[in-house]
Amino acid sequence: MLRKILFFILSFGIFCNIFGQTTGKIRGTVTDKSTGGALPFANIVIAGTTLGAAADLNGEYIIVNVPVGTYSVVATMMGYDSMRVENVVVSIDMTTTVNFKLAPTVIRAKEVVVTAKRPIIERDVTASAKRMSGKEITQLPVTDYEDVIALQTGSVETGRSRSGGLHIRGGRADEVVYVVDGINTTDPVYGQSGAILDNNAISEMLMISGGFDAEYGNAMSGVVNVVTREGELTYGGGLKYTTDQIFSKSSKLYKLDSVSVFDQGYNFGLNDLSITLGGPLPWLKNATFFSSGGLRRYDSYLPHNDGVEQKGTLKLAWRLSNTIKTTLTSNYAYREYHPYNHAFSRGAWIDDLPLYKRGNSQINLKLTHTVSSKTFYTINVGRFNTYHKRSSQNGRDYHDFNAIGTRLAWVDMARDSGLYDPEWKKWKDGWSEERAWMWYYEKQRLGHWNPNTGEWVWDTNRIEDILDALNNRCYQTGTFLVGKSVPNGDSLIYQKDETTFVYYHKFNLAKYIDDIRKYIEIGAAYEDSIEPSGGLYMIRYNADEWRRFGYYFSPIWHDRNTTRSSASLQLTSQVNRYNEVKFGAEIEKHSLRLTDLRFINENPYIDHYNKEPITVDAYLSDKIEYEDMVLKTGIRFDYFDPRSSFYIRLDSLEAGREQAKPKSQFSPRLGISYSVTDKAVMYANYGHFFQPLNFADIYQNLEADITNGWPTIGNPNLPPQKEIMYEGGFRYAFTPYLAGEISAYYKDVKTLLSTRQMYTIFHKKLASYTIYKLDDFAVVKGIDLILRGPLGSISYSFQDAKGTGSSAREAFYFYYYYGGTGNPPQREYPLEYDITHTVKGNLILPLPYGLITGLSFSFMSGAPYTPRSPKGMVLELGSKRMPSTSNIDLRIDKGFKFGSLDFSLFGVVQNLLNTKNVVDVYSMTGKPDNDGDPPDWDPTYYESVYRDAGYSSAREMYEANLANWKWYCNDPTNYSNPRIINVGVELKF
Repeated sequence: MLRKILFFILSFGIFCNIFGQTTGKIRGTVTDKSTGGALPFANIVIAGTTLGAAADLNGEYIIVNVPVGTYSVVATMMGYDSMRVENVVVSIDMTTTVNFKLAPTVIRAKEVVVTAKRPIIERDVTASAKRMSGKEITQLPVTDYEDVIALQTGSVETGRSRSGGLHIRGGRADEVVYVVDGINTTDPVYGQSGAILDNNAISEMLMISGGFDAEYGNAMSGVVNVVTREGELTYGGGLKYTTDQIFSKSSKLYKLDSVSVFDQGYNFGLNDLSITLGGPLPWLKNATFFSSGGLRRYDSYLPHNDGVEQKGTLKLAWRLSNTIKTTLTSNYAYREYHPYNHAFSRGAWIDDLPLYKRGNSQINLKLTHTVSSKTFYTINVGRFNTYHKRSSQNGRDYHDFNAIGTRLAWVDMARDSGLYDPEWKKWKDGWSEERAWMWYYEKQRLGHWNPNTGEWVWDTNRIEDILDALNNRCYQTGTFLVGKSVPNGDSLIYQKDETTFVYYHKFNLAKYIDDIRKYIEIGAAYEDSIEPSGGLYMIRYNADEWRRFGYYFSPIWHDRNTTRSSASLQLTSQVNRYNEVKFGAEIEKHSLRLTDLRFINENPYIDHYNKEPITVDAYLSDKIEYEDMVLKTGIRFDYFDPRSSFYIRLDSLEAGREQAKPKSQFSPRLGISYSVTDKAVMYANYGHFFQPLNFADIYQNLEADITNGWPTIGNPNLPPQKEIMYEGGFRYAFTPYLAGEISAYYKDVKTLLSTRQMYTIFHKKLASYTIYKLDDFAVVKGIDLILRGPLGSISYSFQDAKGTGSSAREAFYFYYYYGGTGNPPQREYPLEYDITHTVKGNLILPLPYGLITGLSFSFMSGAPYTPRSPKGMVLELGSKRMPSTSNIDLRIDKGFKFGSLDFSLFGVVQNLLNTKNVVDVYSMTGKPDNDGDPPDWDPTYYESVYRDAGYSSAREMYEANLANWKWYCNDPTNYSNPRIINVGVELKF
């Protein structure tokens, strides 16, 4: 099948980057100012470039393949004054109209200069879309381009663990595709944005939330297309520094009766440095470069919630001739951070939470050849890599995991004796872990310390007890074993005689992976040969005396690396005055490597695979432009080969596997825009959309021990998710500077990923596991109202997003983990990101004294949640709603001029009014600070136990329990961030 598809594509010789354009075009007419007649053969050029065109017999011209940016366009003709139109803005995949009226010259020709005004409504847009220039982005109070997306109409950002992320028009967070310079930068494993970019490196960003053209694929809710900056013909650059360290230091101590922290200042250790530099390459004619780099360190008002981030962009552009241009783009980013976890916020155990490391790199070489004034093609070859690492105990290697807990007998004795504080992991003066361990086993008469030799002396007759003592010294991944010899790579600990050795065996991950594979194939016959590990899983049973806060760490080690290699060609031709035709195709090969290791059971959980799926895409589209109407038609072809085996019967895994079959689909797209008058435009679009499942879901646990824990098993043979989308809208220009827009949309999502529970016998053991199925569906309806002007935009959105699952694993948590009915819903209910009413505003306001203010505000009605009964049973899905939220962010800039240098001071305030927004609640009560299970005052119980627990009275013990419960319920992540203030300086030249 794949060979036939490739032959079909190659036979036409037309390939195209199907992941979005990075250029636009300019068109218009040249006429005689006095007579209005056409001026054929007039020359039109874009100043500072080699791009241009000649007017035809009707005085019409078209300049294709114009990079995104702002230009001056000049028209000249013998016997007429030349005319220059400045501030001509070219946007992604847009047609910019520039008309010239040349005046006849009598004596000597002169140049007439006018400034273009971008039309307040765009006549060739057939769907809801928002464009923002890099300059606009840097003037808003945002940290990165994902913050900009969250500010746009139709988008909702949620922080929930299962359905969290950025949602566009009621879709799941993994239904958005992200494109940077024509390369798909979506993380194919989880479907989230994979690229970290410096805002200063962005030339323009386009967010499409309505029906997108056939050239865009692998998305069902939205497209984000980013074009990075190119160097100019003159040198320029800048330096920007942002900090909060001029303020007083903020405290991170919690109040026990309130969720908020002591806010005694705004200093959280932020230092953010960004540098840009660009211009011509001195050793290469017609070549430019642009570079951007940033380093950011930050802390938080929450303990152990900090990070560091590096990012850089380098773009080289070289025009080899008037018709050939090459561009080399490279993006790099690295981020490491600690996420706060309230369940471990007591004492020192929060310091053992995982360190997360995330990074991406992109490099792509693009060659554009302009065959004629109306036809060009582009070759784009690229590589995009993402990696994610997560490791407990602040990033340790799994071999180095090491901790003690009160479930170890000697630690429990030390705590009861007042020698050890398990909350803060502190020993009484003069005591240590080593001394306490020996003290305990001296009492057990297992051995003693010899002060003369400085060695521990074992009781040689108790070899099995020695083994238990060593394995209970601490929680770790390795194991102490007894053998007749010491294997290579292991460490001798004790030798009883010539044939009895006690040694430390380091956990061998490679052997364990191989053993699990053999166990899956052979079964119980191989069970005794599986690589042994230590008792690290027991650490998870350690907690405070009320069993609320963990005095342990989750022993996990995760390493994932994903590389997407792609090659594409595109052909765009303005075949005549009305038709712009695009043909395209692309092939991608993915390389996925994953190792996910968790010591949470006696046999460690492990998921490990190497996969190389392939995707092939092709499309054909036509943009038909008449004076009053623009029609976009297209058809898209998607092909996906998972290149993996799958379980034939998920209810009986021992039935074996076979190779998954490739999946394909043809998707029609249609969009129309009609200019009712010169002030009013109507538009509509319709399309079918196809999206392969995330790789994390289809490849999960195909080679794991499914009898261990509650694993979820992927299925590479599942078909893709599908959706049909309809949209209609109306734009009206009240004045040349003020316009309104109304759009309505309907999305019928026919197949969405869901989970179902399975029970079976596997290798003579009862296995309980979860499988993925395409059983969920959703229906989303909405209306957007937008008012746009020279200062920005204000919008209102109404949305009704209902379905049978907010995320793929929702059924698992609602119906199995929480003890639900076991019967997933057959009717739709409000999804977790169904925000009925949203009001947003993004304004850039000039103020007196040269101040510029960027203001963003939002109001959102409450999100749905599913209540639970006092016994924890799931009640009616999505039947309750959280409180509404509101937020205002502000940025103020003051610029100064020093010769050729531009200098500015700025301040950014997030959550200006310090609003305490509720973003999550406890499902039993609907409150953010009460889980519905407070401790009851039971005098009989407390009177019987308070002395043994170390309290002076029963009431004191109860008060301590109540305070612990309040602290546990007062999770600060149930609220939005408090007010945060940053200041900075910026220098441009």
